[in-house]
Amino acid sequence: MMTACDLSGTVKDWSSTKKIVSNLSLELWEEGDQRRMLGLNLLPMMDSDKKEDMAENQVGFYTNIALKAFETLAKLIPSCAEFVDQGRSNITHWTSEADKVRQEKEGYKQKLLQEKRREEDLEREGLGLTVKGGFWKIEDSRTS
Repeated sequence: MMTACDLSGTVKDWSSTKKIVSNLSLELWEEGDQRRMLGLNLLPMMDSDKKEDMAENQVGFYTNIALKAFETLAKLIPSCAEFVDQGRSNITHWTSEADKVRQEKEGYKQKLLQEKRREEDLEREGLGLTVKGGFWKIEDSRTS
């Protein structure tokens, strides 16, 4: 019962849950930054350099910890089954958020690969990209 109370933020409505997680994450990242400055180890969830992993971390936390606690509670107190339903709903929201982050990362990777291929193509053609006056310019890089 006490564990379910500690985890109650995971089974609130989506808007409340997201605010709770955002506030908690800010607190953890601040602590992580302080620990880093002191040369101390930090947990992955404290690493402010990995903020984009927050939604994926929540999916894992809900699936492996929070939801299991509420499923156990619902077996003992059947009226708590609504918490399981809300937890599952929140997992769906976190999964959607994590998917968006993955898609953004994948899009960024694809863009970098396209740019790299373009540069390689230009190089094979004896051309190169240079910056002139703040603009990219394709120039003949072959020596005469």
